[in-house]
Parts: sequence; C-alpha cells; structure tokens
Amino acid sequence: MSQAQPVWTEPWDVNRRLAELGLTRAALRTAVERGQAAWAACTANHPRNFPGIAGWAEAVCALGDELAPHGWQRIEDTGQPLVVKCDVALTAASGDENTGRNAESQPRTTASKGPVTVEAIHRNAYLFPQMQEDADKKNALIQARAHNTWVLLMHRDEVAGEVRCELSRPIRMDQERHIVEWSERIILDPVDFEGLETSRAEDEGDGDGGDISIEIRRRG
Repeated sequence: MSQAQPVWTEPWDVNRRLAELGLTRAALRTAVERGQAAWAACTANHPRNFPGIAGWAEAVCALGDELAPHGWQRIEDTGQPLVVKCDVALTAASGDENTGRNAESQPRTTASKGPVTVEAIHRNAYLFPQMQEDADKKNALIQARAHNTWVLLMHRDEVAGEVRCELSRPIRMDQERHIVEWSERIILDPVDFEGLETSRAEDEGDGDGGDISIEIRRRG
C-alpha cells in the first residue's frame, strides 16, 4: 500500500532538507549543469547512445568532485557509482517528463536498474517509518550497514529549454525494473540551456548503467 510522500518545493524547505542530508543546492546544480554540458558537447559523429552516457557519467563525476571536500567518499558498488557519507548515498539517473514537477503523477527512471539499485531500494523500503516489526528485527544487521540511497533525477525538456531535476529517495520498481515510486522528493530549480541541437536526443539512449537488471518486489 502506497504511503503519503513529502514533496519539498519551497526554497526554505528544500534548503532545510538538503542541509539535513549534508547537501546544498549549489552542489547538485553543478552536477546537473556539468551533465548537460557533456551531453551538449557530443556531435552527430558520436555513437547514438553516447550523449546520454556522457551526460550521466559527468553528473556522477561532478557529485564526487563537489562533495569530496565535505567528507563524502566515492565508492564503486558492483559497477554502480555512489557518493557516500555516513548513512547517505547518492547517484544520478535520467527521469521521464514528470521529473522536477510537483504533480500527482510519479516520475520514473528511463532505464531499467540492476542488482545494486534493487538492493538499495529494498533497504530504503525497510527503512521506511511504517516498516513491520518482524521485518525490522529480521533485517537489523542489513540496516546497520545500509545506505539511505537518493537519486539525482534529471529530465531534459527540449521544448522548455531546461533540465528539470529533483533529489528523490526510491522505494519501488515496476516489472520492467524502472524506479516508479519514491518515499520523498526534493524539487530543485531547473537548469536552462540554449542553442543546443535536439535531433540526437531522441535516440541517445539513457546513460544510466553499471549493473545488471533483475526484478524486485516491494515489501510491506
């Protein structure tokens, strides 16, 4: 059964919640901007799916560059790059048109995810405040080392000329292994772009990757 999710949109709420996670708007915006710049630097001579990969990879790199001076560490978990501090882990992904919008519909990722993401979502679901007592006891050891995993979700809107983005905490995948439900969403300011070619975006593919996809079920 779905739980009510907080969606933070007001600047003071966004700043407060990011600060609780040890983050700032500026660091996340830089990651989005660098990802967009990497995408835009590609040409028609690059492989068709490379702009998406380049944009995703540069956004992940920027998270590490921006957060390392503040005590965050980069780890590679079975092919999945994460930036980690204490019990919080960050990664990046491409999202659909609902990304960055305060709407009833949920954003979803545009690429299927693999076992590292699957495990993270299982842990996020167990860490949900309404988890069952027996599940809490059964998974006590897992939770002791579990990361509270968040995704910097980005969607490039060619019509509006902006990249909409949010930092959100996933808790469920569908049968096609796309993330479709979030326990919390922090809506960030969009990043504008101008004068970019749009023809390659239709076929670019989604840069998200690094692990092999498997199916999961949400518990609870």
